[in-house]
Amino acid sequence: MNQYGPLPDISGIDRYFNNIPDAYFLMKILLDENGDPYDFVYLYTNEAIHSISTLYKEDFIGRRFSEIFGVMPPKKWLKPYYSSAFHGTRDSWKDYSDEIQEYVEITCFPFEEGCAACFVKKITDKTLYERTIISSRLSYREIYFIDLRRDHYQMIFPSGEGSEKGSYSEAINQHFLSGQIAATNDVDEVKASLSLDNIRKSLKDKDYIEFKYQRRSPEGKSEWCLTGISVCERADGEAATVSMAIRSIEDLIAADERQQKVLTAALEEARRANSAKSDFLSSMSHDMRTPLNVITGMATLARIHNDDHSVVNDCLDKIDVSSKHLLSLVNGVLDMAKIENGDIELDDSAFSLSDMMEDIVLMTQSMISSKHQVLNFSLKNPEHENVIGDDNRLTQALLNILTNAIKYTDRHGRIQVEISERAFEDHTATYRFIIRDNGCGMSEEFLSHAFEAFTREVDIRLNKVAGTGLGLAITKKIIDKMGGVIHVNSTVGVGTEFIVDVPLLVQKDGQSEMTFPDERVLIVDDYIPCIDSICSVVEALESNHMAVSTGAEALSLLEETQNSTNPFTVAIIDYIMPDMDGITLTKEIRKRFGKSLPIIMISAYDYSMVKKEASKAGIDFFCTKPIFRSKLLRIFPYLRNQDEINEDYKALERRKHKKLKALLAEDNLLNAAIAKNLLEYLGLEVETAEDGKDALDTFRHSAPYEYDCIFMDVQMPVMNGLAAAKAIRVLDREDANIPIFAMTANVFTEDVRQTREAGMQEHIGKPINISQLQHVLERYFPDYDIIPENPHI
Repeated sequence: MNQYGPLPDISGIDRYFNNIPDAYFLMKILLDENGDPYDFVYLYTNEAIHSISTLYKEDFIGRRFSEIFGVMPPKKWLKPYYSSAFHGTRDSWKDYSDEIQEYVEITCFPFEEGCAACFVKKITDKTLYERTIISSRLSYREIYFIDLRRDHYQMIFPSGEGSEKGSYSEAINQHFLSGQIAATNDVDEVKASLSLDNIRKSLKDKDYIEFKYQRRSPEGKSEWCLTGISVCERADGEAATVSMAIRSIEDLIAADERQQKVLTAALEEARRANSAKSDFLSSMSHDMRTPLNVITGMATLARIHNDDHSVVNDCLDKIDVSSKHLLSLVNGVLDMAKIENGDIELDDSAFSLSDMMEDIVLMTQSMISSKHQVLNFSLKNPEHENVIGDDNRLTQALLNILTNAIKYTDRHGRIQVEISERAFEDHTATYRFIIRDNGCGMSEEFLSHAFEAFTREVDIRLNKVAGTGLGLAITKKIIDKMGGVIHVNSTVGVGTEFIVDVPLLVQKDGQSEMTFPDERVLIVDDYIPCIDSICSVVEALESNHMAVSTGAEALSLLEETQNSTNPFTVAIIDYIMPDMDGITLTKEIRKRFGKSLPIIMISAYDYSMVKKEASKAGIDFFCTKPIFRSKLLRIFPYLRNQDEINEDYKALERRKHKKLKALLAEDNLLNAAIAKNLLEYLGLEVETAEDGKDALDTFRHSAPYEYDCIFMDVQMPVMNGLAAAKAIRVLDREDANIPIFAMTANVFTEDVRQTREAGMQEHIGKPINISQLQHVLERYFPDYDIIPENPHI
C-alpha cells in the first residue's frame, strides 16, 4: 500500500504506448474527505509527453499535477477525468492549456476503478483549433498492438474482457478488426495498404505512417478514419512490433466540405457583389452628375439674372438642395469604402441619450418641415440616460434610418420614434430604437437584400430609383460592430418599421435622484404615446400629474383647479396640436390665469423661428422632444420661485446685449470667409488666424476671457489644429479651458477621436451645416440668444 492507495498493474504498458505520436498518460484521481476530486497523480506517461511540454516522462511519473505545475488542476478538466475513472465515461474536448501554453485536444477514457487515461494532441495552428472546436467525435476508436513477426494482434484500447486478438492477416481479410471497410473505398487497395508486408516495407526507414479511408464505425455508420501505425520495437533493422491507432476524422472531413461550400458561396457572392458594384457605379455616375448639373446650371442662371432677386434666391435654394444631396452621395461612398476595407472603428466616450436624440431631431427638422410631416416621440422605461459608447456612429445609424423614413413618406405623413430600455445587467443596458413610418414600404423581394451594399429599391410610384443604396448597409455594419441587432418589417403601401437593439455601458455616476413630490403637472399633447412617456418621466420625479389631448380640455381643467387648494404648479404643452396650438393655448392661459403658472413648451420641431413669439406669449421654458428625465431635472428646480425665474431672465436679457467673441483658425481664405460670415450671421464677433501657430499666439497674447470660444481647422500649415489645441490647453492662464470646436473636413471616426484627444469639445464637419453650428453654440452658451435675424436661411 502506498500513499495513494491501491494502484493498477501497468507492467508492460510502456511497450504499447511509448512510441505512439500523441502524448499518453495514465492517472490516479485523488479525492478529498467528501469524496470530491481535487488532484491526480501521474502513474505513466509516454515519450510524446515532451512534445506538448518542456518536461520529460520521468518528470511526471509518480508526481501530482499540482506538484509539477504549482497550481491545482483546472476543474473543467478534472470533472471528466473523475467521470471516466469512477463512472466509465468517455469524453473528448479542445481547450487552451495555461500550464503548457498550447491549444490541445484531449481524449479521456476509463482505465480501472479510480484511474483514467488520456491522449493529448497539441494543436499548433490556432485557426485549426478554432475550426475543430466544434467537433465532438474526433477521438480514438481503437488501439491495437501488432507483432509483425508472429502475425498476431491484440486490442489494447478499449481494454477489458473480450478484447479482440488473434491473427492480424485473418482479421484484415475477414472483417478488418472491429469494423468493415466501407464499400465507397477500393477495398483491395485498403487491405493492401494495411497488409503486414506493406507495413514492414513502409516502416523500413520511418517510425510512423498513416492511412486515410472510410469504414463502418462501431455504431454501424460510414465514417472517415485515420489509421496511424508507430514502431514499438525493431529487430535486425526492421519493424518487429507496432501500435495501430484508429481515429475518427469524420467531423474534420465534414468541416472541410462545409468550408469548401462556404468558399464557393463566398466566391459567387463576390462575383455578384462586383456586378452590383459595377451597376451601382454606373448609376452613381448619373446620380452625381445630376446635382452637379443643377449646381452649375443654377450658378449660371444666377449670374445672368443677378439683378432679379427672386430668380437669384430661387437659384440659391436649388443649389443648396443639390449640394446637400451631392454631399450625401460622396459621404456614403467614402464611408462604405472604409467599412469594406475593415477600417470602421468605434470611439467610445461618455454621452447622454437625451443630447444625442436632440441632435438627431435638429438634423432632421428641415426635412420634416419641408414635407409638413408629423414626427412623434415616445419613451418607455429609460432608466439610464448617461451611457458610454460611440455616439457619433449610433447617431449616424439612426439618422440613416430616420432620413429614409422621411424620404419615403409622403407629405403630411407620420413618423414615430420609440425609445426604450430593454434590459440592464453587469452595468450594461440594452436600448431599443423603433422608427416607424406610413410611407411607401418595401417589397418582400427587396427586404431580403435591404442591408446589402449597392442595392436600391425602385420607387414604382415615381418610376425611378431613389437613394444611394449605401445607408442601410452602413447602418447594419455599425450596429453589428456595436454588438447590436437590426431588423426591418415592411409592407408595400403601408409603411416600414426598423427595430434596433444596442447594448451600451451605463456611466457609473448615474443620474440625479432628485424628486419633486410637491409639483402638480398638467400635460397637454395630442399624441397619446408621447403623453404616456411624459407621464412616466413625471412619475419618476414623484410629481402628481394629469394629461389631456386638446387645448380646450386643458383650459377646462385649469378653470376647475386653479382657484382650488390643489392647483397645477406647471404646464407642459406641445407646440403643434390640432384646433389650438401651444402658443395660442399659452396666450389664453395667460389671459385667464395670469403669469403664476410656469409653462414649458415641448416640440420635435425647430422652434427658433417662433421663439420670440412664444416668449411674448408667456412661454417660460423650451424643451425638445423626446422628453428625458434629465431635461425636467434641469427645469423643475426653478419652478418654486418665480422671482428667481424672473431674475434669471433679466440676467439673460442683459447678457444678450453682449456678443459672443470667437477666434477662427483657418488657412484657406475662401473657407475662412464662409465660416466667418456664417458665425457673424449667428450674431458672433469673429477674429481670424491663418494657421494653428497664429491662433495659439493670438490667444496667448489676448486678455483673459477675451474670447468665448475657438473654431479650429485641423489640417493647417506651420502648426495643425490638433497641436494648437493641445498647446492652448497647457497654457498657464485661467481660461485655458476655453471651448474649442474642430471645424474640419476630416470627418471619420478616427478623426473625431483625435480632436477629442487634443482637447476639443465638439467636431463640426465641412461643409458647415448652419443648423448644427447653431445647436452647438446654443448648447455651450445657453445664456445667449443664438438666433439669426433671418431664420429662414
